[in-house]
Amino acid sequence: MKKSITLFVAAVLLLPSVTQAALIDDLRGKILIQVEENGEDWYVNPANDHRYFMGRPNHAFDLMRGLGLGVTNNDLNKIPIGLTPLSGRDDDRDGLTNIFEQSQGTSNVSDDTDGDGFTDREEIENGYSPLVALGQKIVFDQKMIDRLKGKILLQVESFGEAWYVNPDDGKRYFLGRPADAFAVMRNLGLGITNANLDEIETETLDQLSL
Repeated sequence: MKKSITLFVAAVLLLPSVTQAALIDDLRGKILIQVEENGEDWYVNPANDHRYFMGRPNHAFDLMRGLGLGVTNNDLNKIPIGLTPLSGRDDDRDGLTNIFEQSQGTSNVSDDTDGDGFTDREEIENGYSPLVALGQKIVFDQKMIDRLKGKILLQVESFGEAWYVNPDDGKRYFLGRPADAFAVMRNLGLGITNANLDEIETETLDQLSL
């Protein structure tokens, strides 16, 4: 994380004349970390280009759900998954927590749901469905990915599980529990100076609902 922060701050210092519009264009949908303060986290909502303070894990989790966009499982499956460490039980010890497997429809008592000799994690990491034995690679939809970059998605056909589509790699990251959501956002965060952060208007969920 330190490396990404250092690189970003250096770029900002070399480009003091960057316009507000260009800055917001670059930061739309990203998680920002205030490197000149105490590492406070902000999310730039691509729907309105306003920034939202993430605060504590529960606050961040509520924010993700408040700004989430409902999506079907069919559309969600057209976006590749990025895996990060998650907390919680992993009964089959395949590196995927039970709550994550619930979102995928895979077994939490078998590390190879479709019985094809490859673990569920291996198949997900390599772009295959863990539900289809020796199946073809999943065909992802680049146009959809580009349209949803930076957005929070909620599985409307499951239990409302939340995902973040990272603008940098076009992969979706499972937000899971409040602590997981906060950790994922911090791991994917980008450092920013106070001067540049001040160029982005602040809003709260309460203001959004007015």
